[in-house]
Amino acid sequence: MKIPVIDISALLEGKEDEIPMLVDELGKACEQLGLFYITGHTIGDELIEKLSDVQSKFFALPSDVKESLGIMKSKAYRGYVKPADVKEGIYFGHEFDDETGGVMQGKNQYPPRDILPEAKEIVTEYMSKMDNLGKHLVSGLALWVFQDFFDEMFSTLFPLFAFWHYPGQDEEAAKDWGIGPHTDYGFMTLLLQDNVGGLQAKDKDGLWYDAPPKPGTLTVMIGDVVEIWSRGRYQATWHRVKNT
Repeated sequence: MKIPVIDISALLEGKEDEIPMLVDELGKACEQLGLFYITGHTIGDELIEKLSDVQSKFFALPSDVKESLGIMKSKAYRGYVKPADVKEGIYFGHEFDDETGGVMQGKNQYPPRDILPEAKEIVTEYMSKMDNLGKHLVSGLALWVFQDFFDEMFSTLFPLFAFWHYPGQDEEAAKDWGIGPHTDYGFMTLLLQDNVGGLQAKDKDGLWYDAPPKPGTLTVMIGDVVEIWSRGRYQATWHRVKNT
């Protein structure tokens, strides 16, 4: 399967003469596959390395430390998710005061500063850059249908950010999936893959294909919301992850 690789720098830099061709590429990728790689995203290598380091250090912490940040302690779906399927993770999002009362709005649960002092700063910086990137991608997808198509749908952005850890398995357990086939319920997923791989997606004919990591790219997968709002014109991506 040939997965599109799309340079989105024209969107971020406002290069009006290049945007129509880029929008055409984005639209076709969403219609035909629902999954593609992007370059020109401006997320620097240094930040990616710092983020990966924080992630590795977090999942190496003792179970009692991780579980002290358990997601069930949060009113806003933020925090550590104990191993389920064959993975573990931790969710973050925009910070809100606990008194706001909004659905799934609240404070993040960061690792203790005496254990991972850099975690909050690095996660916050990465989320900020991904927010900006996401807004530009939304505008690009809208232009394929018509200008400002999605604007009235977004009163407030509600991004969730997560670290996921898929532990390696021995040969006997290799039949198990880190997470089974599913589509993501949100608008879109911007995925920073490590160099291990394991992601697979399903095409329109129902055939599974590998979506391996590509250096310098982010992997974009379309979610259920886009498929619904576009009345099926854009395809939500069925995908799964194999522990390796």
